[in-house]
Amino acid sequence: GHEDAFSNALTYEALNQISAIAESLNLKEDASHYKQLAEKLKARYFKTFFNPETGVLAGWKSKDGKLHDYYFLATNSLAIYFDLVSDEQAKSIMTSMWNKMQEVGFTNFKLGIPGNLVSIPKADYTHPNPRWGGGTKEDGSDAFQRYENGGASLNWSYFVLKAFGKAGLNEQLQTITDGILSGINDGEFQGAATTGDMTKDWKTWTGECWGYEGYLCDGYLVLLALNPEDQ
Repeated sequence: GHEDAFSNALTYEALNQISAIAESLNLKEDASHYKQLAEKLKARYFKTFFNPETGVLAGWKSKDGKLHDYYFLATNSLAIYFDLVSDEQAKSIMTSMWNKMQEVGFTNFKLGIPGNLVSIPKADYTHPNPRWGGGTKEDGSDAFQRYENGGASLNWSYFVLKAFGKAGLNEQLQTITDGILSGINDGEFQGAATTGDMTKDWKTWTGECWGYEGYLCDGYLVLLALNPEDQ
């Protein structure tokens, strides 16, 4: 709702790409226009979304000025990957993310990476059904780790690995990489669960399956993060 950190990170990259394309076509006015928009967005991004109480970027800021921050790993990683924060800020943010993972007990990267590290309250979650991560409790804790309410997945993990690398947290990066590669090697991210009708593309932190698609090909983009020449 209102000012969204995830979509603004994507928008910033899109504006830079459009500017570069306009420049290559010798459309100088267009190139300058989109570059200025990108610079204006960047100037406001960190101060809009950074939460000093947690040390990370919030997911969004509502119209009342409240930050909605549930330790969104992918959102913070996108911002770092697309250079919306300084190198110093990147290291601080990803250190805070790592420390929070240790605090809440997520250590098995063979499952992938959670979208968020604390439960999303009922009022902020998009789907009311517990099957899809919607909690019946106000704090959403009864559905935490199901699907997109903290579920672990391969999705967006490319950007998380790149962000840890850019932050210079190489030990943490290696730990996550080893876990993800082990999961890929063992077929942990696709196919049906051994029991029930769920699939492996989303799991709780204990490995209980809550997926439904069976195979999410975009998650395997993470393999490109292992290529040192990839930018």
